[in-house]
Amino acid sequence: MKKLLTLTAVGVILATPAVAIKKCVQYESGITCTSTPSNWTGKADWEATCITNGNTVDVHGAAACSNSTTYSNDALPSVGSYTATDNVNCWCKMLIPAESSWVYIYEASSASDCAYNCAGKCADAIANTPSFRNALFTSIGN
Repeated sequence: MKKLLTLTAVGVILATPAVAIKKCVQYESGITCTSTPSNWTGKADWEATCITNGNTVDVHGAAACSNSTTYSNDALPSVGSYTATDNVNCWCKMLIPAESSWVYIYEASSASDCAYNCAGKCADAIANTPSFRNALFTSIGN
């Protein structure tokens, strides 16, 4: 009986979902971000450090290439074949500290160029393009 109670208690502890804590930071139009785009070349993710209202926030995101410049329901269309003209449109999405919608960034010259450079373009855009930062941060929850 004692073993059964111990196993039941362990089972309840393991079955209890973990609670994640997210840091909420107020977005302001004067937000500044820094990133080194070359660190993210050839990768599918990117990072930046942003400062808003005097708070430093680490921002992490993903990059993806699609055959479309539009999306619906947060799903990017892509194709199974990989010719030079497929999946040339680079998209960026913030994942941390909050999840944003996909934001279109640029059209690459080929699918391989997009796959290799997309994350670096996202890192460059968050650091140097205020309209991109605005689109990324204001699309949270949309």
